[in-house]
Amino acid sequence: MEGNVFDQVQKYLLDSKAENRQKGVRLMITKTDALFRDFPPEDACQKLLVERSRIEEMFLNTPSAAQRHGGVVALRSIVKGLPSQSYPPEFVRLFSIPIFNSFMDSDPVVRVAAAEATYELLRKLNTQVLQVVFKELFAALSCAINDKDCRVALLAREISNMVRERLSGNDDFSLDLRVFVRFVCETLEPHSSVSLPPELRSSTSGFKESLVVQWVLEWINHVLDMPRHHLIDYLPEFLSILFTLPMKTTEDVLWKLLQTCRSEFRKALKTGGSSTDSVCIILRILISTAYTIEYPLTKRLCFEWMSDLVDQGIQTAALDSLIPLYDAMLLCALRHVSSLDTQLKEAAQRVNSELMSVVIRSGNKVSGNPLSNILVTITDLLGVRKGCAEAHLAALEWITLLHHQDVELVESSFDNVIKGILTLLGDELAEVYTKAIEALCLITKEKHLKSLLEGIFSMVRQTPSVLLPRLSTILKQMQVCLESCDQTKDHCETLLVAICNTLPEMTDKRFVCKCVITLNNALLTSSEFFKLRQLLKQGVASSDRVRNIFVQLGRSWNHNGVALLALCLLTRSYRLSLAICQYLGEIELSPSTLVQIDRLAQMLEGPVFSFLRVAMLTPSRCIPLVQTLFGILLLLPQTSPQYKILYNRLKVVPSLAQLGNEGKGRPVASQKGQNSEEEEDNLWVRVHEPLFQDFKRCQETIAAFEQNVDL
Repeated sequence: MEGNVFDQVQKYLLDSKAENRQKGVRLMITKTDALFRDFPPEDACQKLLVERSRIEEMFLNTPSAAQRHGGVVALRSIVKGLPSQSYPPEFVRLFSIPIFNSFMDSDPVVRVAAAEATYELLRKLNTQVLQVVFKELFAALSCAINDKDCRVALLAREISNMVRERLSGNDDFSLDLRVFVRFVCETLEPHSSVSLPPELRSSTSGFKESLVVQWVLEWINHVLDMPRHHLIDYLPEFLSILFTLPMKTTEDVLWKLLQTCRSEFRKALKTGGSSTDSVCIILRILISTAYTIEYPLTKRLCFEWMSDLVDQGIQTAALDSLIPLYDAMLLCALRHVSSLDTQLKEAAQRVNSELMSVVIRSGNKVSGNPLSNILVTITDLLGVRKGCAEAHLAALEWITLLHHQDVELVESSFDNVIKGILTLLGDELAEVYTKAIEALCLITKEKHLKSLLEGIFSMVRQTPSVLLPRLSTILKQMQVCLESCDQTKDHCETLLVAICNTLPEMTDKRFVCKCVITLNNALLTSSEFFKLRQLLKQGVASSDRVRNIFVQLGRSWNHNGVALLALCLLTRSYRLSLAICQYLGEIELSPSTLVQIDRLAQMLEGPVFSFLRVAMLTPSRCIPLVQTLFGILLLLPQTSPQYKILYNRLKVVPSLAQLGNEGKGRPVASQKGQNSEEEEDNLWVRVHEPLFQDFKRCQETIAAFEQNVDL
């Protein structure tokens, strides 16, 4: 091109009349065509590049919108005059970039001209533009798609459709997927929830619909459908950015796209098109998203996808590689099993169930570190008191499963595990603390029982208002669980004996006394301790086993005089019961003690102590018992309803004694638990007197403790 011709073209392009501008365009087209006829293609391209530089300098880099518009029109005219052939990549780049940059011009007329020039560029150079400046082209279109000027946005949409048609109908061209994925990530990042203010990240109300986002998502869908383009192989590179985009409903383009990605990835996994590494990366993305993104719909999709991957892992060789991620996946699921969103809750529960199924079906294949990591995860979750009931119940089920799967693993972490479970004893829901007790009993062997009981009483002492009223229920359920765990042995006394070896070591004697009252009531009234009651009713003299149980229970029962008195009556230790009754009569009884005596008198009328009432048929044979009952009567206030009941019971004793005197010499069947005087003396020396002395010392200690507390 001669300089004077360019000057003449410049004059036409800047003219205000449309016909003159058109004349300039035709002149540029003609001159461009002539160049390629008169010179070799290489020389023609060089000359055009020189003209491009002049146009950029004289037209595009000026503050005048009219000149910038003229420059874009000049570039479009040159492109239109190019013959259809292949051009060097640098030539394509140098002519394309100034046109694409004009999409960001402040003047809408210039932007419209840039869109028209881009359309001409693609029409002339076809896929050469996509091969050389694909990313720059799509970056320009992403600006134009959301342009305020509807003409620019409409032209950008037309260009996008043209590119889509060219790609779909060209089997010889393959899109550079790495470049495409990079463009997707860079374009969507400003529209992600991460870019929103923190206060808006938990709600889709902070998200404004973007035409750019919709356009990019449509392109991802299109490339996924393109033959020979395996975009799903690059899913790990762009899935994260998709998950950061807010979703409002399942009708959103994003939801449908993610479901398509999920389906395509599942197909690729079945056919071996996706590697094990890709599965692990996807799973990590899902876990991270479920932790960090606050949108329920996104979380739900993450859990549904996790469930797919776990299920697919079972059916493929990917299982071994997924196992190290189970603990993170499990913790993520358990934190959402109580979600207020029903569908999200169900999806999280499904993941939890899938993981449990994997561990069950894998048997010994899953052991060691994976299970250890899961156990640590579960234990940490239990330690969070503000957790939800569903999460705690699921965690307890996991402990049961892990114990079944690997007993040694749970036993090696016994202290940490019970520490976590014990925190659930104070839960508001009976279902939770009941399940916690079952789990405690399941994993506790006899050698750990003392440690467990220390933990329980420590928890009770920390929150007495909640746990002390619940202590009886806890112990009764423990009794049932311990007996059911090993039915080959008689464990009826194991629990209470272990408790009585634990309580005396506590320094808070007032607390110990309250616990003993609870234990005594449970022993005398609950069906769970029926076997132990029946054993103790045989009497201390009946066997060494009963005697040993009595002595061991007495170490704790001696912290409360009324409780020890009841234990003596239950075990037919009438001489000791009389001594305790006399001791109580010598001290100033507190209102609390009087209430306990009243309750004991009430229990004497129940089925537990029916053998005592029958024993009074022969008062002369059980004088200490009769004296004890009279002692209880005298300790009771006459205003108590139980006073009259017990008085009516005892007023027939003289008549029974007289009948006994009249029947002397007649053979009488000896009653169970009635011993000779020599045997009674022997028991007093060996068993009862030492316990009575311990009782008095213990009462003195308690009195001193109460005095110090009051001070």
